[in-house]
Amino acid sequence: MTANQYAKNISFTGARKIAPWRGYTCYEALYGSAGESVNDVPAIGYPQIILERNGIFRQAKPEETLRYMEEVTVNGDG
Repeated sequence: MTANQYAKNISFTGARKIAPWRGYTCYEALYGSAGESVNDVPAIGYPQIILERNGIFRQAKPEETLRYMEEVTVNGDG
């Protein structure tokens, strides 16, 4: 499974890779027209983050999203 496939399984149209965090490869779930990056729009409100480790994908819990935003946005890395 890929991040885009996982995103589609949870009702988004795709995903884009963002900064890693705490050993996870991270993706932001997007809405828009598949394959047209100009129309790929992040969710309104808090980002919807997809976490991947060892080929297993899952959606970040709200508290993980808040930690991600605090740690990665402020520090610029994971």
